[in-house]
Amino acid sequence: MGLLEKLNKSSFFRDLVYYPLVSGLISLSGCTGGSGPSDPYNPPGGGNGNGGYVEDSGRTNNNGEIGLDVDGQEFDIEVKSEAGSALYNIDVKGINFTYGGHNVYGFLAKDANGNYFPDVVYIDLNDISSISGEDAFSINHFLSEVRGRDYKKETHDGNEPYIYSISTNPRLRYLDTVTLDDLHDFYSENDAITRNIDMLEFVAEVSNRPELSFALEAARFRQTFVDKLSNYNDIVNSVASFFGASFEKEAYYIDVYSNNLGVLVHESSQKDFSTIKGTVWGQNGNEINGSFIQTIEGPVSVSTLTDINGIYFLKYLTGGDYTIRASSSGYQSREKSKWIIRSDYHYPECKELNFVLNLNHEVELDTLVLQPGYVDGKDTYLRRAYAFGNHIYDGSGPNDDELWCGFDKDGDLTAVNRIFLEFTQLPRNLNVESAKFSFFGWPVENEIVSLKIYSCSASWNENMNWNSQPPLNTNFYKNVTVYRNPGVMTEVNITDIVSEWSNNLNNGLVMKLDIEEGYGSDYQIKVHSSDNLDTSLRPKLEVIYER
Repeated sequence: MGLLEKLNKSSFFRDLVYYPLVSGLISLSGCTGGSGPSDPYNPPGGGNGNGGYVEDSGRTNNNGEIGLDVDGQEFDIEVKSEAGSALYNIDVKGINFTYGGHNVYGFLAKDANGNYFPDVVYIDLNDISSISGEDAFSINHFLSEVRGRDYKKETHDGNEPYIYSISTNPRLRYLDTVTLDDLHDFYSENDAITRNIDMLEFVAEVSNRPELSFALEAARFRQTFVDKLSNYNDIVNSVASFFGASFEKEAYYIDVYSNNLGVLVHESSQKDFSTIKGTVWGQNGNEINGSFIQTIEGPVSVSTLTDINGIYFLKYLTGGDYTIRASSSGYQSREKSKWIIRSDYHYPECKELNFVLNLNHEVELDTLVLQPGYVDGKDTYLRRAYAFGNHIYDGSGPNDDELWCGFDKDGDLTAVNRIFLEFTQLPRNLNVESAKFSFFGWPVENEIVSLKIYSCSASWNENMNWNSQPPLNTNFYKNVTVYRNPGVMTEVNITDIVSEWSNNLNNGLVMKLDIEEGYGSDYQIKVHSSDNLDTSLRPKLEVIYER
């Protein structure tokens, strides 16, 4: 169920969303026909304490009363403090305007001495059925005492905890999680504030009330966000630049909440959602619109269609390994793998996965099997050892029959091992359909060992040492579990890694534990290397590609 559908479950939400904001404020204004929070009584009629009516603006008398004539309509106005005391010498101004066929009056009450915050009341005459038998409308203003309060903007220190969290506010109810572009569409169709920006400008600019000035600033921003820019990503990035980053609106997830009055608030989502985007082309480079994109394997099942430019977005994806299919009428469907990882927060960006579809004819596939030996193989392991927690030496095994990966413990001696492999014979620019990495490995002292296989980010050689090893490409890795199962190869789907190699540089693989230290006993595997005399035990890469 989408955000709008969830709002529509409440008749109050339907009224607030679809009708002008002025109509929604009538019951909160404290005027005749509505009930204010303190149930105010109606002031006496006759204008300014039976002293007649002044045009458009004036000041209250000793009883806090004034009569205003606004474009021929008379109003009896009384201004009080929250404690109920009449307020003398309060400036009151009225205006009249028409909005959406509604005859609307706005009244501003302002204390010239600055002891009370100004107050604004709106009346939609179309929605008032009774005036309590009087010729003039009766209006009550209740002003809040300033009490030395101040309003200011502060930059939040990222090292300090948030002083306020929307998600933990007991007065707010969670509605939905949406992406920024979906929220934009919702506000474009239903946002009352942006449709009443002139009213808010009157409130803020005439009253000079600090918090309303902030509200106006936010509303102007939102009006521009909603109405003025076709590429509202520019606005988001202008805000994000304050934090030294930019991000994509389709990958920025927002949790939406509401209070019991139907006011929506939202904050950056606490949920770990991701978005995959891409373009679907034909063989001749044309974008294919209306292509069906779906996840056929993975933690979440979602689908979508490409737009007129062949672009798609798969949203609300959680972390894990996905197989995604692109299909279109008249074209051969195609499947690709994509691994989504969740790490510490970074600016939202889409994961990219593009497709090239062939016209409906038989695609010729071929298989490439690489299982190099001691002459053309490239693999080694690095070892960093400690005694009583102190680093004592580094080692490697460039020509060993067996490679070590994991945490090694022998009494007070501990070591961390990593394996590096590279299939240097892999050609460039392959249109990869699938790729599978296989190796013979087994836990040394455990029944199972879980580890990660990363794509390597830079070149290396078998004689490198621990300090000269290349960095990992943390965007491309696979989770692997190795079982104590003699004679059985461990197979890992690394299609996305090999596809990346085909278009960029192949620097091989790195096998390592996710957490490499702190175990109470051995937690490692041994793997047969390319130097093993038994050719069937050597690491192997199988790639299926289009000719």
